[in-house]
Amino acid sequence: MSTDKVASPEDDDLNGINTSAAGLASGAAYTGVAQGLRVILGFVQGVVLARLLLPEDFGFVAMVAPAVAFASMVKELGLNQATVQRENISAQVVSNLFWISLGMSAVLAVLLALSAPLLASFYKSPQVETLTIAYAFTIIIWALQSQPAALLARRLAFKTLALIEVLSVFIGFVVAVVFAYFTRSYWALFYGTLATALSSTFIAWVTSRFKPMKIRNAQSMREIVGFGTSIAGFDLLNFAARNADNILIARYHNAVELGLYDRAYKLLLFPLQKITYPLSRVMVPFLSRNINQPERYKRAYFTAVSLILLAAQPGILVGVIFADDVFRVLLGVEWLAAAPIFMWLGIAGLVQVMTSTMGWLFVSQGLGRNYLIVGAVTAFISIGSFVIGLPGGAVGVAMAYAIGDLLLKTPFVWFMAGRRGPVRLPDLLRLALPHAIALAAAGASQVALAHYLDKVGFLTLCLLGALSYGMYLAVLMLFKDKVAMAGELIALVRNSLKSIRPKSA
Repeated sequence: MSTDKVASPEDDDLNGINTSAAGLASGAAYTGVAQGLRVILGFVQGVVLARLLLPEDFGFVAMVAPAVAFASMVKELGLNQATVQRENISAQVVSNLFWISLGMSAVLAVLLALSAPLLASFYKSPQVETLTIAYAFTIIIWALQSQPAALLARRLAFKTLALIEVLSVFIGFVVAVVFAYFTRSYWALFYGTLATALSSTFIAWVTSRFKPMKIRNAQSMREIVGFGTSIAGFDLLNFAARNADNILIARYHNAVELGLYDRAYKLLLFPLQKITYPLSRVMVPFLSRNINQPERYKRAYFTAVSLILLAAQPGILVGVIFADDVFRVLLGVEWLAAAPIFMWLGIAGLVQVMTSTMGWLFVSQGLGRNYLIVGAVTAFISIGSFVIGLPGGAVGVAMAYAIGDLLLKTPFVWFMAGRRGPVRLPDLLRLALPHAIALAAAGASQVALAHYLDKVGFLTLCLLGALSYGMYLAVLMLFKDKVAMAGELIALVRNSLKSIRPKSA
C-alpha cells in the first residue's frame, strides 16, 4: 500500500499519533461514558417529546427519515473512513476529500429537495414535502463536519469526540423540547436535529483545527477515493439488506406484521448498536495505526471482541430463552406475537455480535475491495432469506434470516476476514471457542431453570440475567488467556484513570 509523504508541519500534526495501549483504554472509557449519556438523553427526550407531541408528528418525520438516511450515507463515499485508515496522509489530501464530500452532499441535498413532492405524493401527506426540503439542508451541515471529525478520530482524540457527541445531543434535546413546548408541532423534531448538527459541526471544526485548502492534485488520491468508494458500496449494500425485510413485509402482509417485526428487531438491534458502533470508532483508527505491529493489533482486537461478547451474549441468551416473558413484562401481552420473531433474530444475534466486528479488520487493513465483496454476498444471502421466509409472515422472515445467517453468511464473512492480515481464521476460532463454551453453560443453566418457573416477572428476569452473566463469566475464567486479558485490561484502565486524574500541587 502506498502512502503520502509527510511534507509540512500540518502533515506532521496529522500523522504524529499516540498509539499506546493506555490511550486505547482511556479512549474506550470516554466513548463508553459518552454513549451511556447519549442513551439516557435519548430516552428522556423520547419520553418528554411524546408527552408534548402527537404520534402523527413522529410519523411525519419517520416518513422522511429513510430518504435522508440514504442520502447521508451516499454523500460520505467512505472518505471519512479513508482519512482514519491511512497510515500517513497529507493536509492537501484531507482538503481534497473534504471538497469532494461537500460537493457530493450539495448534489444529493438538491436531489432530495427536488424529490420532496414525490415523497409527499407517495405518503399522501403534504407535510412531508416541506420537511424533506428542510432535512435536505442538514445533509450539507453534516458534510462540513465529516473530515474534521475524521481527523479527531485519526488522532485518537476520543475525549474530544465524546464531548462533541454529548454536548451536541444535549443542545439538540433542549432545542427540541423548547420548540415542542411552545409550538406543539412536528417542526420541533427538525429543529432539535438542526441544533445537534450545527453545534456538532462547529465544535468539530474548532477542536480539529481543520483548515481546508484549494483542491489540487495530490499523491494517492485515486487509491484513497477507490478505497472510500468500496466502503460506501458496502454501506449501501448493507443498508439495502437491512431495509428489504421491512419493505417486503409491508408490501405482502400488513401493518400489524410489520409493527411486530419492527419492535422485535429494534429491541434486539438497539443494544447491539450501542455496544459495537461506539467501539468501532475507537478500534478502527487504533488498529489502522498498529497494522505493522501484528501482536499489538491482534491483542487489541481480541480484547475488544471479548468485551463485546461478554457484554452482549448473556443478555441476548436470556431474551431468546424467555422471549415470551420478556415481551409480556416489558411491552405487554398485546406484543406477545413478536416474541418468536425476537427469538429467531436473537439466535442470529448471538453470532452477529462477533461477526459485526470483522468490518474493523477489513477497514483497518485497507481491504476495501474485499469488504465490498463481503457486502454484496451477504446482502444477497439476507435478501434471499427474506424472500424465502416471506410466506410465513414476520416469523417466517425472521426464521429464514437466522438460518441463512448461521449456515451461509457467518462462515463466508469469517473466511474472508481471516484470509490475510494479523488475525487469521484459526485466530478467530480460537477467540470464539471459550465464549461458545461459556454460552453453552449459561444456556444450559437457563433452560434448566425454565422448567421450574411458572410465572416470570421483572425481578425474576433481572435475576435470570445476573445468573446468565455470572455463569458465563465463571466459565471464561477457566481459560488462562481470558484471565490474563482481564488482568491487563484492569491495569490499563487503572493507569489511564491515573493519567487523567488532576495532579496535586
